[in-house]
Amino acid sequence: MCVEDKVKPYAEKILRQVCYKLILDEETTVAHRVLKITELLGLYIETEYLVPMIVSHLTDQESKQVPLFVQSCLTALSAVITNSSVKFADQFDSQIDPLLDLIVASDYLQSENVDVLARTAMVTHNIVYAGGAKSCKPR
Repeated sequence: MCVEDKVKPYAEKILRQVCYKLILDEETTVAHRVLKITELLGLYIETEYLVPMIVSHLTDQESKQVPLFVQSCLTALSAVITNSSVKFADQFDSQIDPLLDLIVASDYLQSENVDVLARTAMVTHNIVYAGGAKSCKPR
């Protein structure tokens, strides 16, 4: 992950083949390590590149039908949000509206799956935390 710019072309592959598959692993050490990898993606890859990619994965009609995939994506999105505002704060502000639109317009708030609801709340909390009162209060 320390290669920063060199990992960007592989971000989608890392998300799909590592993060989404293993972030909810039953083995807690594996899940924790993958969560840290996802947070590092948020720290080192531009927010304007990474967040729309994850949002597109979450809004894909086929993917939305698989609750475990939605849970994995929401967990990854939450981890990315945690760190994306650290290095790319100026870019994060431009992503707040699309992120809030995702949460409000999606079926996640109406989901009967408790895990999906919990992860939706976690993403919302991290949006507010990362955006800060100045950015989120008007919204």
